[in-house]
Amino acid sequence: LRLEWHAALATLGINVLGSLLIGMMYVVVTERSGLSPNTQSLVTIGFLGAFTTYSTYSLDALKLLEQGQIVLALGYLRGTLLLCLLAVWLGAMLVRLV
Repeated sequence: LRLEWHAALATLGINVLGSLLIGMMYVVVTERSGLSPNTQSLVTIGFLGAFTTYSTYSLDALKLLEQGQIVLALGYLRGTLLLCLLAVWLGAMLVRLV
């Protein structure tokens, strides 16, 4: 369990960082760059979407559930969602302040 929980924390960190970066990139690309919508999607969703690890997040949660760690799994699922939403908002706000 310990090794798998550490892997889940690493996935959480990557997803939160990716959310922060995509929030920042979203503002730069959509509000400041003048790029076409297709290029905007390529830069934000294509690059940073590939960086984050939703499938690994799902697998980590499944492993916790299969081990009977229901409370931990639900906390991980909810915590990731909330932290990533906060990070994407924070990234967008930071760039808008500059």
